[in-house]
Amino acid sequence: MADISERVSLLIFERAGCPPCRSMKPIYQKFLESYPEIEPHFFEERKHPEIFRYFGIDNVPAFVYRKENRNVLKCTGQISEAEMFKIYEEKIKGA
Repeated sequence: MADISERVSLLIFERAGCPPCRSMKPIYQKFLESYPEIEPHFFEERKHPEIFRYFGIDNVPAFVYRKENRNVLKCTGQISEAEMFKIYEEKIKGA
């Protein structure tokens, strides 16, 4: 098991009633099933506005990768399943 400081977290930011956010749910689910070492955290804007402000999230869907207790990558907007996997493999896992 990886040391907690080496773990990768995926912070997922959503808004209730957001069609692009809903369409990302199955992509996130498949992605997280493929990479069980990633620790997911979901945040809904109305329930966690302070977290949205802290991470500078203005548009949804959005996600932030954290590795070794620091922000590594922030992505906003709807992306494809292939892009989700490619971003992780090239920019996070291989970094």
